[in-house]
Amino acid sequence: MVDGLLLRGSVLRKETERVKRSTRVLLSVLGTSHLLVAIALLPVSTFLGFFTIPVVVPALIWLVVLGVRLMRPNTTVRTTLRVTHCLLAPLEALLVVYGIHCLQAARRSAEFGGGLLGASGLIPIVIGVLAGSLSVASLCVAFSGEVPRPTEAGQSFGCDSGAPLG
Repeated sequence: MVDGLLLRGSVLRKETERVKRSTRVLLSVLGTSHLLVAIALLPVSTFLGFFTIPVVVPALIWLVVLGVRLMRPNTTVRTTLRVTHCLLAPLEALLVVYGIHCLQAARRSAEFGGGLLGASGLIPIVIGVLAGSLSVASLCVAFSGEVPRPTEAGQSFGCDSGAPLG
């Protein structure tokens, strides 16, 4: 009976170590994605206009900060990830809708001889899809329980933290 308990504990420890490694890799990839998206959106966001820079640049800085925090996770990173992307997801959807309306307006304008800037509707669509895909991936991770949760004894992974073993 004691041997069975020791064997089971050993299997749980190995499984916990596997979860710990896979969670760290997942969070590092997600953190790197946040950094890459922020870097990619910086030059593109300047196209939106001079007056949007005070709004867009702090958001991109926050994406960099969040990316760094994901690479070194603590017990609050799950909540931060969830709140950030729940706030950004509707804005990203609005960018896609705005871009679609711009393309439709460009088509109507081209029928009357205009439409020189018709392709400019693609820029908000690209920004919305790029940032939206990052939000979907982040929300999947944040709601899946793959990010460490706080415990009474401090941060730990495995059975007592609520992280899935399989």
